[in-house]
Amino acid sequence: MGNFLRTETVAGRAYAVLMLLDCLVTIAETVKKKNWCKVEFHESEEFSLIVQGARHPIHEKAQFRYVANDLQIGTEGHMGVRLNGLNAAGKSVHAKLFGLLPVVAMATGFAPAKNMRMSLPDQIMTWFAPQTSGHESDLSGAMTEWTFQARLLETATPRTLVVFDQMGVNTIDPDGSAIAMAFFIHLVRKGARVVMISHHDLCSSVQVPGTAQFHPEVIIEGGRVHSTYQMLPGPETRPFVFERAREARVPAEVLDTARELLKRKE
Repeated sequence: MGNFLRTETVAGRAYAVLMLLDCLVTIAETVKKKNWCKVEFHESEEFSLIVQGARHPIHEKAQFRYVANDLQIGTEGHMGVRLNGLNAAGKSVHAKLFGLLPVVAMATGFAPAKNMRMSLPDQIMTWFAPQTSGHESDLSGAMTEWTFQARLLETATPRTLVVFDQMGVNTIDPDGSAIAMAFFIHLVRKGARVVMISHHDLCSSVQVPGTAQFHPEVIIEGGRVHSTYQMLPGPETRPFVFERAREARVPAEVLDTARELLKRKE
């Protein structure tokens, strides 16, 4: 914006001022209509984030009833956060809030929440889908993932926030999940703040000091499973894969065959 304001023409400066005013008015209207809070920033050599009643600004607009949740990372017992549990229950949206709200706060000074306090990160790194680009376009999903992990371990600091979803799914299990879990452990040891989503038993069963686990609350009614979208402490230990598959209209004979294959493996 500063470069626009230094334009040599009167019209250019007028356009720049109008753009700035439009931006400020839009932020003010959103903060008032959506009941956003003013973010409290504090100086620290380490990144931390504490949010009460966090909401996703896009999902909140699209849904009739959005369930707010608290967020906490970079504090005692929450140097890393792991999420597991029911599919399509809000885990990915919840994880994205850890990275989205700091960006929104740094851009506007406000956030969709009741209260929010944070220090500034030096980088926010995310991984939500296997992607390839540029000189890495010839790499497999697993190789691209491991390359990302190696580079991140080199640059991560106590002011770094890392959010990743379903690492380790691009190769043989349990090898892939073991590498993903080891990546989580070493990032936490290095001091980085890490949010991880995984369905692998290994990733939820391993105890990592100084970290926390959460899962979406599930209600079972009439043989169907429903999520309240409220995040509860601790890992989810009940499998709901076949229930979700049935709700997706996967044929019963396919599910029966899947169960038989699992029995053979045991």
